[in-house]
Amino acid sequence: MKLKRIKDSEVVVDGKKPMFTAVTDLDGSWTVSMEHEGFITNIKRFASDDPDYNLVCAEELVELLNKEQ
Repeated sequence: MKLKRIKDSEVVVDGKKPMFTAVTDLDGSWTVSMEHEGFITNIKRFASDDPDYNLVCAEELVELLNKEQ
């Protein structure tokens, strides 16, 4: 097996892909989150006055993040 030396500025990824989801709040806002190995991290909250716009923005971001994997 060949080993590679890792520099200080490099990041090692374990290969497991995170899951991105959008969740609505009671006020009509949407939050995009990432779940990875049991941890959930909020990425972006869309909280304009238009709930439909918030939904579209959240769905587009989730689609983009899942596509990049």
